[in-house]
Amino acid sequence: MVVSDISEHREKVSVWDQLRGQLSRYDLLLAAIALLLGLGMGLAVVLSVPGYVAIGGSALINALLVADALYLNPPVDSEVNEQTKALKAKSVVSHASDQTASE
Repeated sequence: MVVSDISEHREKVSVWDQLRGQLSRYDLLLAAIALLLGLGMGLAVVLSVPGYVAIGGSALINALLVADALYLNPPVDSEVNEQTKALKAKSVVSHASDQTASE
């Protein structure tokens, strides 16, 4: 019996592993916002909590997530970040050389 090279045992990659490599932190944040709002409404129905309380609680948690994403861990462009580091290093070197020249 001949076995072709195509039928090699390949490592199966799960859908979650594929998604994990493609989704950014901010994609997950958007999904969490929708999930929390849905969860809040679901709990409101199951626990007979007023809808405004459930949405209000979900909104507070979502506000914390958005504040974290925008202010505590803001998105940075890696190219701009590298340019900024290079400029800072250059200014430190020129400042140090200016100080040694004045002494």
